[in-house]
Amino acid sequence: LSGPLAAITGPLIHGAEDAIKAVNESGGIYGAQLEVKFADTGGKVEEAVAAYDRFTGEDDNIRVMITYGSGDAEALTARFTEGKIPNLAAGLSAKAFYGEGSGYTFGLGPIYPDQFGYVMKFLKDNWATYKPKDAGDDVKLAYISWPTAFGQGALTDESRAYLDELGIELVLEEKYDPAPTADTTAAILNAQAAGANVIWTNTLAFGPAAILNGLNALGVRDQFVVAADNWAMDLSVYAFLADPAYGVGLIAPFPYLWGTDADNAGVQYAETVFKAN
Repeated sequence: LSGPLAAITGPLIHGAEDAIKAVNESGGIYGAQLEVKFADTGGKVEEAVAAYDRFTGEDDNIRVMITYGSGDAEALTARFTEGKIPNLAAGLSAKAFYGEGSGYTFGLGPIYPDQFGYVMKFLKDNWATYKPKDAGDDVKLAYISWPTAFGQGALTDESRAYLDELGIELVLEEKYDPAPTADTTAAILNAQAAGANVIWTNTLAFGPAAILNGLNALGVRDQFVVAADNWAMDLSVYAFLADPAYGVGLIAPFPYLWGTDADNAGVQYAETVFKAN
C-alpha cells in the first residue's frame, strides 16, 4: 500500500478481501471461516521477510499466504516449504517455483521464462506478419526492464538457451528505474544502435508505458515490436500512457479470460462479486 507499486497493488487488496468475503458467505471451507490479515511491505523484500516472521510468530496455524513480488517469493520460498504453508504468488519467479528448497509456492500464471519463450517463438513463427517495415529476416531482441527480481525474471540460463535454439539474437540488456517518471530514452537509443527490432520488458503498468511513451516521443515506434509479460496486458497501463493510442500493438501472453468473456460462469461470478462490493 506504499512504495512505487502502491497504485497498482491497492485494487488487488480489495479483490482479495472480496474473494475471502465471498468464500465465507458461501459457507467457508468445510464450514471453516477464513480470516485475512495484510502487511504493507512498501515493495521491499526485507519487509516481506519481516512480515512472514511476524505472522508465523503470532500464529502457528497459518493455512496459506499470498505474496505479490517475485523478490518476496524468492526470499521466502524455503521458509514456506519448511513451514508447510502454501504460498499463492503473483511473482511468477522460476526460482521461487522450482529452485532449491521450493515446493510450496504456486503461481497465478506461468513463470516468466515460459511466457518469454512462448512470445519469442510466436514472433519467430510469425515474423513476416509482425516485423517492422524495414526489419530484416532476423529477430534481434533488446531486453529493457526493471532491475528487480520481477524485471529480470524472464532471463534465465534456460530462456537464454531457448533464444539460441530459436535463432533469436539478444543484442542488448538495459535497465531503467521502476518509477512512473522513468526515462527510457537512453535505453531505446542503445537498442536502436544495437540493431534491435524487438523490445521485451518484464514490467507492468508504468513500466511498459515508459517504453511506449519513449518510443513515440523519439519517433521510432514503427521500428520495434514491443512485447511484455502477462501483467502488462492490463488497463493500468493506460493510466500512464501519454496517448491511449500508444497501447496499440503491445504483445503479451494472456493466460486468463477477460471481462468480455461474459458467457463464462467464472467471469459471471466474478462480475457478481465485484458489483456486490
